Amino acid sequence: MGIRPTAPRVRIAALLLSAPQHLSAEQIAKWRTEIARRQEDAKVTRLSGLIEDRIRDGRLTETDDSAKSYMQELQSAVPASTTTDRVARELTGAYLRKAREAALAKNSAEEERWLGEARANGAKPADILAFQKDLTGARQKAAQAEGERLPADVARRHGDGALPGEFLRVRPPAAIPPSRWSTSRIAADLILRVGDEAVCRIGFARLTAVLAEPA
Repeated sequence: MGIRPTAPRVRIAALLLSAPQHLSAEQIAKWRTEIARRQEDAKVTRLSGLIEDRIRDGRLTETDDSAKSYMQELQSAVPASTTTDRVARELTGAYLRKAREAALAKNSAEEERWLGEARANGAKPADILAFQKDLTGARQKAAQAEGERLPADVARRHGDGALPGEFLRVRPPAAIPPSRWSTSRIAADLILRVGDEAVCRIGFARLTAVLAEPA
């Protein structure tokens, strides 16, 4: 293929041709260093741009044309660079966002996969701790929103005749997770006292089934 006539090479060639016949070893070494630096800068710019593009496109790990593959190439070629460190943090953040999405979707396998990618990319313990704290807050907000939505949803369906009246004013069975009921409000407003434990369980089973149906 030969040597590509890049701008730095053309410039060095022009200097060599216009310079005196005898060049010192120091001058030659200086030019070689300058060429190497410019080549390194160009490589960092190219690879960091590819990484950022792939992150925006959501192409994080799937193929050789992914943010992960270009990140590995950049870290291998130029590990000691502020740009390398910056895009590595950006990729780690993208991995952690994927882990958060998986966790909120209750997909533990995917959550662990993305956390593993983040750790392999250099995520620090502090990063994982911040992720866990953020996830806890997100789960609490989701549970609160569900708790606020559920009584109104039940009341509407009860008013429409979608729910039977055989509900007790008692604590729901353990099979129903706390995120699916608001103890006092649902019980007081919508559950009728009939004094039969079997009817109670049937009633709550019916309530859970109805709430699982599309509105």
